[in-house]
Amino acid sequence: MKLATFRPREAPSVQFGALLSDGRLLALRAGALVLLAEYGLPERYDASRHLRHSLAFLESGPEAFSLAYQVVERAEQALREGQALRGEPGQRLVHSVETVEFLPPVPRSGKILAAGRNFAEHAAEVGGAVPAEAPSGFLKTTSSLIGHNGAVIYPAFTRALDYEVEVAAVIGRRAKNVSPDSALAHVAGYTIFNDLSARDVQRAESRQGNHLLGKNFDTAGPMGPFLVTADEIPDPGKLELELRVNGELRQRGNTAQMIYSLPRLIAHWSQMTLCPGDVVTTGTPSGVAVGRGDASSDQTQGTGAPLDERYGSNRYYLRPGDVIEATVTRLGTLRNSIRPA
Repeated sequence: MKLATFRPREAPSVQFGALLSDGRLLALRAGALVLLAEYGLPERYDASRHLRHSLAFLESGPEAFSLAYQVVERAEQALREGQALRGEPGQRLVHSVETVEFLPPVPRSGKILAAGRNFAEHAAEVGGAVPAEAPSGFLKTTSSLIGHNGAVIYPAFTRALDYEVEVAAVIGRRAKNVSPDSALAHVAGYTIFNDLSARDVQRAESRQGNHLLGKNFDTAGPMGPFLVTADEIPDPGKLELELRVNGELRQRGNTAQMIYSLPRLIAHWSQMTLCPGDVVTTGTPSGVAVGRGDASSDQTQGTGAPLDERYGSNRYYLRPGDVIEATVTRLGTLRNSIRPA
């Protein structure tokens, strides 16, 4: 399944849904109450509780997954038979992706554990040592998250806004001191993460021994579009990653190149309890803007427009008006634009 958290533009309520084969989004809780009513839901399947939002879904475990699969299958059957998918009066069961605002798949994740320097070429391009004995990482805050098609608001305090395409594993079952062999059994699914960084602020903070504002300003964590359930990703260690800015390819890599695999990252971070909804990211391959060096001699951006010195002299750093597209095999494309503060 491909799951999403979204807000229909014609209604203020946030919906938790699944992508159907016809490209529309099915509201799962409303769908369960309507589509499965004819079968009579078992008492243990509490649609209002299990499917009200993504975190409740993850915390409810196998029963919620079973219920969601049944709802999606019944909706697909109705589509095959040419039936209309209608809810109760005044209630829509399906929504076009063009008419919704995507939120992060898990907007209220407890913690986001982001791996650092987990691709050797990326470690080299940013001038950092490859973590030798254990993964390197930092925390991202949920207040930094935005969804697919959301606007990244350019922070006024930086002239070096950078991008990093990553894969994110979303925890679905409590993990404490798990082994790498069993780690993936605790993953509910995967999504795309763009770990945006204010590099000048990050460098200044690193000298003080922390990664806070440079990694956690508002809108620094685009995530989505979907949470793709783990059964659709047989091997998260073989996923292609790409990132483009205004159509220009900037990053390309494969999770097979990671220094620490996702099972090893999850096992390591599980020395603190990982809870449903927590996120573990892979780190990023090479090709980030800071690794491309100072392009002060290049006085135009890729569009041919003169460089605006308010945003630095390196043309590869992000600027207002840019469109970022982060793509991962089987997970889709996460698209975001940059807007001025």
